[in-house]
Amino acid sequence: MVVFLLITWSLANAFLPVQAPGQSSAAYTLVGAVTAGFFLAGLVAHELGHALLARSLGVRVRGITLWLFGGVASFESTPSSPGAEAAIAGIGPLVSVLIGGALLGVAALLPDSLPAFAILWLGWINLSLAAFNLIPAFPLDGGRILSALLWRWSGDRVRGTARAARVGRVLSGAMILLGVGELLLVPGLGGLWLIMLGWFLFTASRAEESSVTIRHALAGVRVRDVMSSPVVLAPDWITIHEFLENYTRPNTFTTFPLRNFDGKLSGMVRLHSLLAVPPDQRQALAVREVAQPLEAVPRATPDELLIDLLQRLAGPAEGRVIVMDGEQPIGIVTPADITRGLQVKRS
Repeated sequence: MVVFLLITWSLANAFLPVQAPGQSSAAYTLVGAVTAGFFLAGLVAHELGHALLARSLGVRVRGITLWLFGGVASFESTPSSPGAEAAIAGIGPLVSVLIGGALLGVAALLPDSLPAFAILWLGWINLSLAAFNLIPAFPLDGGRILSALLWRWSGDRVRGTARAARVGRVLSGAMILLGVGELLLVPGLGGLWLIMLGWFLFTASRAEESSVTIRHALAGVRVRDVMSSPVVLAPDWITIHEFLENYTRPNTFTTFPLRNFDGKLSGMVRLHSLLAVPPDQRQALAVREVAQPLEAVPRATPDELLIDLLQRLAGPAEGRVIVMDGEQPIGIVTPADITRGLQVKRS
């Protein structure tokens, strides 16, 4: 929404009045808003190019997010080869080039008018989007293409990603310095945007490198390899006071699966949730009143790959997972278990 409003404002107050003078401010605002909408549609098309090709190559796609600096297609798995990664990265800029070229062609056929100049702007901005994304700064598309090339040359995906991420950090650092220089010499939004964009690329490249390294380290590790077992299956109907006295004192666990009167799994409770209840209320509240219901608790099987489980960890469970063998809970996986498993695998 910030981008939409910024584009609408800049088109209505700067670009369109200069290119097509004599129109009303309402006309400039309306055309600016429509143009901003088509710009966001172009971003969606760019990311759909990534997502659809990725799906056709067997990569699971989580979704597409539009945000302040553009769009991101999120994947749940990784390409199987350098060629696949380069193709998935390259299709987005190609889509933007095709859209931009088509729009410039349409604008060239139209007489000078408010819509024609809006289409002209859309054409150039899509070409600019393609050019920017081809900068070899990870995790931009150009950085991913560079990562794929380094992967092919070295034969090692992790090494290729690490080298591409380092290049990305150098370029993003240069972008930040350029933004600082511009801010000092020509105070305005241009330098600030460069600094923000450079910082985003810097942090994103580090996060992407870390993600690939973890994926590599956890390859082949299954849930049973890291889970804490056995578990203490506690009743959900007793009071918090009784629970703290009888279940947390003799155990070192901080996460407990819960069962109902029928003996079936009903949810999960964490020690910190119990301790957050004021002492004078613990005699009156049942454990199930502060527990996470079963539908909010991630569950896994012992033979599931840990890396697949990590892809779907989100929400109120905060990384806690109940491991099930049929209807029976046999273990718990926590962030500490995952960290320990990662350290063991790396060693």
